[in-house]
Amino acid sequence: MRRNWTGSPRQCILVSMPTYVHDGLTLWYEESGSGGPVIFLAGTMGDHTQWDIVVPQLKGLRSITPDNRDIGNSSMARRDYSVRDMAGDVLALMGHLDLERASIVGHSLGGKIAQEVALLAPARVDKLVLVCSSAQFDAQARSLMELWISLREEIADDLVFAQMICFCVMGPDTLAQYPLQDAAEMWMMRTRLQRGSAFIRNVEASLASDTLARLGDIQAPTLVVYSDCDRIFTTKHGDQLVAAISGAQGVLMEGCGHAPMSERPAEFARILQQFLLPD
Repeated sequence: MRRNWTGSPRQCILVSMPTYVHDGLTLWYEESGSGGPVIFLAGTMGDHTQWDIVVPQLKGLRSITPDNRDIGNSSMARRDYSVRDMAGDVLALMGHLDLERASIVGHSLGGKIAQEVALLAPARVDKLVLVCSSAQFDAQARSLMELWISLREEIADDLVFAQMICFCVMGPDTLAQYPLQDAAEMWMMRTRLQRGSAFIRNVEASLASDTLARLGDIQAPTLVVYSDCDRIFTTKHGDQLVAAISGAQGVLMEGCGHAPMSERPAEFARILQQFLLPD
């Protein structure tokens, strides 16, 4: 358990945070609700808070929202790693919680991690939901990610960098409603911005991941949620996942950017609920 002191200097309260240790890292998670277990995996620069609006709308499910290595309350890595290493973190979490099986919901990089979990341990995944993710990079997505690395190395101002990420992630309707600085400030109030070195490790792990040739081995019932205004992983990537995973269903959210759980949380929650726990 990680321990934080809170309260005044004269009256401190010891608060235990749920953690587990894997690969030399202390990794944090949060739980809410009851029912079938579902693990929610965030993407690059995302931590457990990106699911905060959606999870309370889900009924009959035990929601588990970890922070990936290198972000949020989890440890910073001391070396480079792969998406498969991050999938190992998820399987270690399942072991820590004594979960024989769970459904996995993964967004962007989290979707890549989810694919690896389903490939490494098919008997342990009930259902799989891949949100605005991909199996491999095309030239456009790879160029954008490489540009992100260069900009993270050059931009010292976290608020400016966050605005750039918001521009890439937000859909046209959301961009029309919120100035980029306001959106970035709201994001940074909710969660600590990922350190530059950690961000680069995340992106490099994502860039090195390619599951396309193995997707036919995924056995779990799969839902692919993707957006027609996603600047990072376009509809081509969603279509590719649907075509390559046997029996996969696809849901295209129109007018939405890369983060439907934030832009259209009620619609997104209904889609998840219907797939994970149908009436």
